[in-house]
Parts: sequence; structure tokens; C-alpha cells
Amino acid sequence: MRNRISRRQITEDYYADIVIFNPETIIDMSTFDNPHQYPEEVEYVVVNGEVVVQQGEHTGLLPRKILRKS
Repeated sequence: MRNRISRRQITEDYYADIVIFNPETIIDMSTFDNPHQYPEEVEYVVVNGEVVVQQGEHTGLLPRKILRKS
């Protein structure tokens, strides 16, 4: 079995976090007064193989995997 904790490559049986966006249209909404704002125009976010943002809308999923030093 492959090391499923690797974050160095995208391949079958590995965990992956992926963000898909257009660099021409993405907008950073954070400010110094309100730094915890999501950017606009992020089309898809995949965390551990689960789609958490689809077509710019949050799906409600919150997949997590704690990475520990080995």
C-alpha cells in the first residue's frame, strides 16, 4: 500500500488538496480589519478527495486529515 499521507503528488490512493481558480478573475476579499474572508471566483476546492467548493459554492463538507511528523 502506498503512503496515503504524502502531499507531494497527485495520484490514486493519495490524499490531495486542490484549488481550481482563474488567476485573471480571483479576488482577495480579506482586509487588515477583517482578514478571515474567502476569496471570490474560486470555482472548486477538493480536500482529501472530497469536493468542498463546487462552482463557487460551499458544499457543507469539512473533510480533515491530521498530518503528524513521522
